[in-house]
Amino acid sequence: MNRQIPKKALALLFCFLFLALCLPLPAATAADTAVFPYRVGDTLFYGSYPQSQVEEETLAKALDAISAEWTAYPYFAGSGKAGAMKKAAYAYYKDVTYKGVRYRGVMLKQYRPRYTFEAFPAKENAEQYNSGFELKKTYWFRFEPVEWIVLDPASGLLLSKNVLDAQPFSDTVYELQRETEEDGWSWTDTVACSDQAGLFPANRYESSTLRTWLNGPFYSTAFSKQQQARVAKRTLSTPDGDGETKTEDRVFLLSAADTENKAFLKENDWGEQENLLARASGTAYAAAQGLPWY
Repeated sequence: MNRQIPKKALALLFCFLFLALCLPLPAATAADTAVFPYRVGDTLFYGSYPQSQVEEETLAKALDAISAEWTAYPYFAGSGKAGAMKKAAYAYYKDVTYKGVRYRGVMLKQYRPRYTFEAFPAKENAEQYNSGFELKKTYWFRFEPVEWIVLDPASGLLLSKNVLDAQPFSDTVYELQRETEEDGWSWTDTVACSDQAGLFPANRYESSTLRTWLNGPFYSTAFSKQQQARVAKRTLSTPDGDGETKTEDRVFLLSAADTENKAFLKENDWGEQENLLARASGTAYAAAQGLPWY
């Protein structure tokens, strides 16, 4: 019997980044609340990242006039078939400073595919176009402090309040045929892997390009050297088909168990228990990267 995995399961959707961060903060006790007053649900600012869009025409023109080199985003696009994706320089950015404030310019030459190996979409099917971004135009975004929600004051576990970016879980996806035998039955499975040798399932967090991006480009962009020195590593256990994998990361996505943690409930203004992980708003910069407009 031939078991086919649905295309939607193979085509890894963008991950909309509602990020967790571990800061090695001291535990908050009754004795030191004056020094460390944080409680679950409190917010604090740490690091900075492009977020709101520059709407003032005069400011945008001033930023356009600043000479700076464009850098290509390392994005992938394909033909709609697994294994066809290739890195494509179809979107660029540049960072400038004007009157003491940092800005990031973004220019799109093609609209970004929503799935890892899809082809460039027509504008009416592109998330970026639906969010108001046109091709070959420069859009500017302010670097602004990142707001974090305190989830665990003892360990310094923080969660970004807003969706800061949109990135694929895996840049590459390959479909491999594997024969399986069990209880006298045999069948062919179509398995999605992130490498051509089939060593890493495409949904394994340990080998995902998203994990590399979080602890590389995002980490170095969002935090200064001094701030990076305060961000602790956390050991993560991620279940998979073979048991679990352990990784050490400074920035990461919350696990399913994290999202069900009752310790992350906070009483709202109406006396109801609100899940701090239930919702988040996307930034304009995240929309420019492909966050769905809705």
